[in-house]
Amino acid sequence: MTALRRRFGHVRTEERTIMAQEHAGDPQTGHDRLTAVLGVADLASDDDVVTAAHAVLAQLDSAGAHAGKYTVDARGVQIGDGNFMTLHV
Repeated sequence: MTALRRRFGHVRTEERTIMAQEHAGDPQTGHDRLTAVLGVADLASDDDVVTAAHAVLAQLDSAGAHAGKYTVDARGVQIGDGNFMTLHV
């Protein structure tokens, strides 16, 4: 949590509360907003955040983490189950 506080400490408590309430009321809206905020933050380049994320995933899904489910090779891949992609070339 410390790594995320370091990255998002500038976000006002009121904003964090609003985001949590949005998510509670409509998980998809909350998810979309949080995804946008996290995407802009470029968390993948923060070793502390990545290490913390791996620790959380190992606790939540140790079998999946051990099997490499959450190991990312970011060369045009999608992460998650049941994704689809449309490419316009």
